[in-house]
Amino acid sequence: MEQPELNNTQDFDPNDSSHDDQRLELLPYEQDIMLDTFADDVLFIMARGLGLERFILNHLHLYSDPQLLVLVINSDEADDHYFLKRLTELNTDCPPKVVNSDVLTKDRETIYLEGGIQFVTSRILMVDLLTDRIPVNNIAGIVVLHAEKILTTYQESFILRLFRERKKGGFVKAFTDNPIRITSGGLGQLQRLMDKLYIKRIRIVPRFDVDVKRSYDRQPATLTEINLDLPLSWRKVRSGLVDIIRTCVKELKQCTQGVDILIEDESLAPSAGLRPSLLEMELRSKSIFLIDKQERILNDLKILRGLLQKVEDLDPYSIYQHLNKLRNDKEYMSKNSGWLFTSTASKVFSAIECLCNSQDEKGNMVVSSPPKWDGLKCALDEIQMLLRSDPSATVITSNNDCCRQLIDVVKFGGDQFGWMQAKSDHDKSMGPEPGTQPYWNPANIRSYKSKSDVDQKKDLLDQLQENQKKILKESKKRRANEKPDSSTLKQAKLVNFGIVRYSEKKTANKDYQQASNEDSPQTSLPVTEKSSASGQPSSPLIFMTHYDRYSLVNALDELRPNFIILYHIDIVAMRLIETFKANNPDHSLRIYNIMYKESNEEERYLLSIRREQSALESLIREQGVLMIPTEYDISRESTSQLRRIALQKDSRKNVALPSEEAVSKIIVDMREFNSELPTVLYKRGIDLVAATLEVGDYVLSPNVCVERKALDDLTQSLNSGRVFKQVEQMLRHYENTILLIESAEKFRNKLVNGGPFQGELSKRSKEIRSLLTMLVRGNPRLRIIWSVSPKNSAELFEEIKLDQANPDADAAMAIRWDDLGDRSSTQPAPSTDEAGKKKSRKANNIIKRQMASIPNLGSGDIEKLMLSGKFENMHELVNADSETISSANGDNIPQAESLVDFFRLDFRMMRGL
Repeated sequence: MEQPELNNTQDFDPNDSSHDDQRLELLPYEQDIMLDTFADDVLFIMARGLGLERFILNHLHLYSDPQLLVLVINSDEADDHYFLKRLTELNTDCPPKVVNSDVLTKDRETIYLEGGIQFVTSRILMVDLLTDRIPVNNIAGIVVLHAEKILTTYQESFILRLFRERKKGGFVKAFTDNPIRITSGGLGQLQRLMDKLYIKRIRIVPRFDVDVKRSYDRQPATLTEINLDLPLSWRKVRSGLVDIIRTCVKELKQCTQGVDILIEDESLAPSAGLRPSLLEMELRSKSIFLIDKQERILNDLKILRGLLQKVEDLDPYSIYQHLNKLRNDKEYMSKNSGWLFTSTASKVFSAIECLCNSQDEKGNMVVSSPPKWDGLKCALDEIQMLLRSDPSATVITSNNDCCRQLIDVVKFGGDQFGWMQAKSDHDKSMGPEPGTQPYWNPANIRSYKSKSDVDQKKDLLDQLQENQKKILKESKKRRANEKPDSSTLKQAKLVNFGIVRYSEKKTANKDYQQASNEDSPQTSLPVTEKSSASGQPSSPLIFMTHYDRYSLVNALDELRPNFIILYHIDIVAMRLIETFKANNPDHSLRIYNIMYKESNEEERYLLSIRREQSALESLIREQGVLMIPTEYDISRESTSQLRRIALQKDSRKNVALPSEEAVSKIIVDMREFNSELPTVLYKRGIDLVAATLEVGDYVLSPNVCVERKALDDLTQSLNSGRVFKQVEQMLRHYENTILLIESAEKFRNKLVNGGPFQGELSKRSKEIRSLLTMLVRGNPRLRIIWSVSPKNSAELFEEIKLDQANPDADAAMAIRWDDLGDRSSTQPAPSTDEAGKKKSRKANNIIKRQMASIPNLGSGDIEKLMLSGKFENMHELVNADSETISSANGDNIPQAESLVDFFRLDFRMMRGL
């Protein structure tokens, strides 16, 4: 069957007037960017919260057409649900498709021919590209989400390389809004990211851009700042915790070797106590190399930062209960770094106790409420005075715990809630219960339930997959009867997507707004212009968190609030609200920002702005010195000189083997494509066969298997014992087994705490060297190769494969990890059971190899002992007497006595010898 070739983006018809009802509104700066970069391969680097999800959705909506096949890679579960839901609503005639592990292989080939937007798992796409299962000529382009992650992975970059190599003229568009992560790796990361994405242009969109500011400042929302003074007792608690955190960071730096200048400067900065430092993140990634003091400090920093977050969010009594748990935990008291016994910690504990044991004018014990509760009450009171015909109010917090507590505070009032919190421990000394004074009508208070829950995500995927099955059946029938005529397919004109500006502006789509309001359960409450009879407003008050950005975007589109209270300010949440207002200029919106003056929260917010601005300025400077190649570097080396000589039949006649015999192939486990080595092998002209291997990582030939371990992975495998099992499996099925220990640039440039085999800082260094020695001595057939880089590993692989046949992928995948068969061992003689029937028995090869190291015990003696039926396991053999062993070993009494003496020998008595 001939595969129809889908048209590229150059075949768009801008004058087509179809799909007029599917136009998306764009901001002016978004229109300019899309017009400027429409025909280019671009990496978009945007400021955080600047509407990146809208920008991506506009691109995906633009390419949603049966003529085009556009693949979306490197997306997570939240991305899939948001874009699939929105694209399904916008493109009823060409809904998006999902290609994951649930889709059968035979169905994937048909789905690819249907075109449109398809979300593909990177692992599946890579296999389909290597096996030519996907029609590459039909792919119009690839959209890469979370482009900053490509710096630490290699699978997506390998996919883009295959696409560039096999398709001329296809586009690649990558998106990211995390510039800090790009610059955190040092200079040259932008150039490296551009090379791995195979693009030639970068478009940086900061918040301080002139066009962006003009778009956001046309009709901005009304901002009301409620700045509160932090009482002295509260300030003592917060400043004390920050001082302890900074001290722990300094101690962590002092007990760590190999710290570079950047990490050292950040550890000594005043902001070290407000967010995890680079040193903390570096050490957490090397947890297996840590000394005891570093482990304790890192654990304390995690607990202290969580305690500081609770102090900023919750009431004093909740903090007091949490501190009591820490002080009463005997295990933690013995394992902490010592901060619990400092004078600063004592001052923090006493300050919190004072907040919990305050007294009112009548001498009754009360719990001091956070001043932000008063600020929240002032904001709600003002909102009640400003209510109009269609009001809606939303409170945004930082986490679910704070959100749940604020709901109770608004329902019962601050005084009653504090009394209820402390009544259980201060029953006798507490005064009378205060009356209920709700800040809002309790019947209309609720938390926002995001439509991106797990169950709804699953329902959406199930529905899309059911639709895909119907499309598959219809397409198979259609393709069997007739060949589709691509000339009848037309692409909607660009003006319908808001890309081209137009003079005549249509009226607002009231039906769409009415439908969205009807779909939202939060806005189904009766709304009146005045308050209810009880004196409380009958308008809904919705509480939600800004942790999930897609949840916040959905809430703004569904609820369309008129009043937003930022109980905790966040740069992403603030910009998402600004984007919502810029896209709805006629919508009245007032924002209340509640913040303490000169507090940690304010400093953290300003610090995030400075860090992002510094990162964007650094990227803009680096963009000016980028080396942009004229052509993409997708070249592959031909057969090396060494292999060319080896493949010659007769060097005097210089006659080479046929080209198909000269092609070298290696079977690579799917998980290994996250490393750099497969890419280097492919560049050297070696064809890769992607497979799911249970034994080994690389199969070079039918007799050669390689297990690759990076230094950090080797350390973890030695401690867990996994590498011992992997080596046993390879030795069982392959004649030549290689353990490749590979280093990388990061181990030479980042020497925090040294390597796993360097220095005596940690007792684990000795343990790791001892375990590696045990691995070598216990497996004499194992070959270990040390490699300084993936390039060096590729050269070694090429030398090992000289004069070796290519491996069989089916045979390699057929080997299972629990298969105990050994093709090199002879099968033992069958035994006869009581009924006289013969049954086959064989010795466990793992136990057999372990017993081979016992002195005075040959291979034949081992098989006799294991097949005698007198011992079920090694424990019974070690504890048996000489008579039992002799009867099992053919009455060899001297050997039995020698084994008993060996098993009974106390090696502790041998230390003085």
